Amino acid sequence: MKKYKRRKRTAEAGAPAGERRARILYLQDALAACPVDIRARYELAALLEDIGRPDEALFNWRTILASHPNSLMAREGVARCREQLGRILSGMIGDVRITDVGRC
Repeated sequence: MKKYKRRKRTAEAGAPAGERRARILYLQDALAACPVDIRARYELAALLEDIGRPDEALFNWRTILASHPNSLMAREGVARCREQLGRILSGMIGDVRITDVGRC
């Protein structure tokens, strides 16, 4: 089975951390001025995902879906972020099982 390299979602994905942080701040400022700028929100969500902030990326992907419910890229972003967050939470919780839900 062939292995394929994962395609970079943004042009800044390979950029140094400082440049990515600066780009994120710029995009956040742009969205503060114009929250409906979908291109900026796409790029911000992808960058946040790339630097390991799936909770913030998930917010942006869901915001895109609110106005563009058929966006395949946003749907895939939501799925990736939920998967990452699930792994993070399962690592924090460990092997906890809830056996008696009926009692408080």
